[in-house]
Amino acid sequence: MPPFTTRRWVLALGLGALLFSVYLATMTGNFTSDDERYIVDTTDSIVNRGDLLLNQTVYLRGLQTTAVEPAQTFLAVPLYWLAYQTPWVGNIHAIFLFVPLVTALTGMVIVQFALDLGWRERTAVAAALLFGLTTIAWPYAQPYFREPLTGLMLLSAAFCLNRWRVFFEQHDRRAWGWLALGTGCAVVALFSKEAVLLAMPLLAVWALPKLPAFRRREFWLALGGVAIVFATAGVIIATHEAFLNTGTGRYEVLDRARGFIEGLRFVWLGLGGFFVTPGKSIWAFSPVTILALAGPFLLEGARWRETWPTLLTAVLFAVAYSAVRGVEWHGGLGWGPRYLVPLMPFLMVAALPA
Repeated sequence: MPPFTTRRWVLALGLGALLFSVYLATMTGNFTSDDERYIVDTTDSIVNRGDLLLNQTVYLRGLQTTAVEPAQTFLAVPLYWLAYQTPWVGNIHAIFLFVPLVTALTGMVIVQFALDLGWRERTAVAAALLFGLTTIAWPYAQPYFREPLTGLMLLSAAFCLNRWRVFFEQHDRRAWGWLALGTGCAVVALFSKEAVLLAMPLLAVWALPKLPAFRRREFWLALGGVAIVFATAGVIIATHEAFLNTGTGRYEVLDRARGFIEGLRFVWLGLGGFFVTPGKSIWAFSPVTILALAGPFLLEGARWRETWPTLLTAVLFAVAYSAVRGVEWHGGLGWGPRYLVPLMPFLMVAALPA
């Protein structure tokens, strides 16, 4: 595993600064959806009143508690609080910087991930630039949706878990720190959007070491520790509506399963829309990601983790969203397939061989 050199950090920071500058120069600072207003309203309530009541958007739904996952609303609190304490800074314009920062950070993680996987510096930087400037990552750095944060946390978790796997196989003690960090990122991803449940197999693929490691006691201790963390997260998810007095219902797996079964008739529509038709196709709105289809055939079989799991997860997302959302499979009136935004960085990693 290559070390974190000063050159690596300079490359990543320079790339992140460039992407953020582009996003800042093209930022509109306008709401495009009521969903964004609800997320910002939740953060405003946390900062100013210490509750989760939707006050600023009372004209839309009446006074009620928030109905969004908690990660983005809480992570944006420091930014919103600083803006609120500074008279000459607009609160909304300040909090709109959150997603451009998240997207720029995602580009930085792509650089680091590509270097870890053995690709050259120019390949890593090119992939990050293509992600940030030629895919739907750029237009979705504008609105205040949760998908960019979900993508960052998922990619960061995969990056850390890949390092855990390599170090663990080498009997290196640094593995445990990376396992803790990767598990933490996965939990944050889970609290950023409920669809992350569909991506857990993808993270498991990056985390699981080779079969000989299964005979080591440390592996089963690690597995038990991760299981405890996710069990705790599950308890929080199951009880957070009562604890935080929210009404999301987003993690009610049984209800989602019933909706999935009832909506299976829409799967053909979503699959065609996500992968074939020009109206909302991922290839039409992010043409560079079509290179990911060549990835599995350009890499040797031992590096299967980098390609096939991502492509299969994209299909899984498409099937699930098509069935659960029905005719709204595309994610509303957004630019391109919004629900696949969290997989954009993974598709760029899969496209690295091309």
